[in-house]
Amino acid sequence: MLTSASHPADKRPKVVYLCGADWYFALHFIDLARGAKAAGYEVHIIAGVGERQSYAAQFDSEGFHFHPLVLARTGTSPIRDLLTIMQIVRLYRQLRPDIVHHIAIKPVLYGQLAAFLTAVPVRINALTGLGFVFSSSRLKARVLRPLVSLALRLFLPLGRAQLVVLNDDDADDLAHIAKLPRAEIRVIPGTGIDLTRFVASDEPTETPVVVALVARMLVDKGVLDVIAAAEQLRHDKANVIIRLVGAPDAKNPASLPEQQLRDWHADGLIDYIGHVSNVPAVWRDAHVALLPSYREGLGMSLIEAAACARPLIATDVPGCRQAVIDGVTGILVPATDSDAIVAAIKSLVSDPQRRRTMGAAARKDAEQRFSKVAVVAQVIDLYSDKRAAH
Repeated sequence: MLTSASHPADKRPKVVYLCGADWYFALHFIDLARGAKAAGYEVHIIAGVGERQSYAAQFDSEGFHFHPLVLARTGTSPIRDLLTIMQIVRLYRQLRPDIVHHIAIKPVLYGQLAAFLTAVPVRINALTGLGFVFSSSRLKARVLRPLVSLALRLFLPLGRAQLVVLNDDDADDLAHIAKLPRAEIRVIPGTGIDLTRFVASDEPTETPVVVALVARMLVDKGVLDVIAAAEQLRHDKANVIIRLVGAPDAKNPASLPEQQLRDWHADGLIDYIGHVSNVPAVWRDAHVALLPSYREGLGMSLIEAAACARPLIATDVPGCRQAVIDGVTGILVPATDSDAIVAAIKSLVSDPQRRRTMGAAARKDAEQRFSKVAVVAQVIDLYSDKRAAH
């Protein structure tokens, strides 16, 4: 592995991260960037600027170089997309990176083409999930799916790039979609969890039991199934609070309206909190974690809750099933099945000892499989291996 002493400051190898949104990078990949910097890399981040705030100051304080990008995470404007690709090409020519690390479908497709055109030697394409196009049954998703599949098939093999995914289901699916040898696709579980920030704690002594969903407020996260479950739980007079933590995502076609969430909250059906920065505090105040998503790259909110020693309820789908050991750290339920969600919640509400046993097992599993230190080391070692191969 490279060390900081391996390269003089003016000759450090450059790694460039290309991501759709600065907030997404700050939330999920900042520790990877720190690991790369500690390993001796000059770190550059190219990303769209989020709506709530810019993370440029944070990146600068960390010693990273930030380059804002005009990138529409959704939408299908060929002219706009071409301008984005041209902007990435210009930046790659200017920066002359040793490694580019593309994150999510659009940055992978656009960045892969730009890297091919500018002869970047090492290209890491990280698909953090197959997203709306592959998980939704909406007409727009069904129309886009063959087009995106064709683009993946054309672009991913360019220049011996390394494809990285978060779970084995995505690896199998992408091997078929992109016509790539399965053995050449690496599975690395995200960027890991900071086990010193997400720490085990006893569940709250107060009642009722709090079941928390931490996610963007999207249909594809199973939020409407949670609402249906909450209605049934209220009808059954169950002693439980369903807490929704997270904001809508206006740029995602599956986003729910903020006002609808507030109306459900005002009606007492759910406890809607919205966006929070202190996620560990959410788990300190909750008894059970819930994520009935339709598909994930890797259910990070489940892993964070597991690290806090909370039992998990999740759907038996790619990206969720990998985060839960069914019957040991939590309960897996079928997707889109609100009755199964209700049954799982009731089983944990009525059995405090089972909650505590599953929570302890979840913490141990998080330590063994999802430690930030171990996962980031895998990615930095991948950088070293790929650079050595060139």
